[in-house]
Amino acid sequence: MLKKVLYFVAAAYFILSIIGGGILKGRLEHYMAECELYRVELAAATDRQSEIAGVVGHTSLVLGETVNSVAELREQLKAVEDDYNRLYSLCFDNGSDVYNREE
Repeated sequence: MLKKVLYFVAAAYFILSIIGGGILKGRLEHYMAECELYRVELAAATDRQSEIAGVVGHTSLVLGETVNSVAELREQLKAVEDDYNRLYSLCFDNGSDVYNREE
């Protein structure tokens, strides 16, 4: 009689372990997929950050140049405008959610 009870307990424990392992495996797969999504988002944000730093550096160089005429000043202002338009597109266009993210 005691042997049957022990077999029953062992079988129940084995079945519960299999069910619990399946549940944990499913959760692990879900969280691994979520982590991969965050890795992709991080890589995209890092690339965008590098591009933004490059544009800001270029703007700094342009503004550091000396101009001697109105035509050169117009060229300099056009370059700065182009840089800021590029910054705007990096931050707010193409599905980027740099702003308006509430998580």
